[in-house]
Amino acid sequence: MKKVMTLAVLLVMALTASAKGGDLNIVNGSLTALKDADKTIIVAFDYNGAMIEGQSVMEYLKGRGEQNVKDWPNDNKEVAKKFVSSFNKNNKKGAQIVDGDKGDYKIVIKAEKLDFGSGAASVVWGFGAGGSKIWGTLTVIDQNSGNTICTLEIDEVDGGSSYTEVGRRCDTAEHLSELLAKLIKKSK
Repeated sequence: MKKVMTLAVLLVMALTASAKGGDLNIVNGSLTALKDADKTIIVAFDYNGAMIEGQSVMEYLKGRGEQNVKDWPNDNKEVAKKFVSSFNKNNKKGAQIVDGDKGDYKIVIKAEKLDFGSGAASVVWGFGAGGSKIWGTLTVIDQNSGNTICTLEIDEVDGGSSYTEVGRRCDTAEHLSELLAKLIKKSK
């Protein structure tokens, strides 16, 4: 009986951990403009001032070794690429993200805090355990007027349990893009 109870508790923990969490909440403005399939978007990730475990990103990366510092720019490109491909797939009837610096709108994802997750938890538990997380703001700017049309709070959005750090960050970017696409579809 004790073994059955232990297995049941572990199953519940695993299922709970598997749910992608966090939220993306509109603080002000509207996402309605991004429903227009004739419009284009560019995206920028801003990690300036972001903290990881109470340290700046660079302090954290340097503490983990120079290879982490060298990998950071390419890892960020992979994260952005995942966000773009997932967003375009999930918002296919609306505005699409394009390459370059010209678009009708610009999405700025400003990371304030990051948690890169745990490879060990991903391996041992799986089902979303050990996923990375992001806190910050997502701002949508009308490129023609320069006005902000919508500001959203990124509240502990997390992703899946990939074995690699960049994989976990990509999972989080994918989940963030899915949440944004859902909010666009719901906007009026």
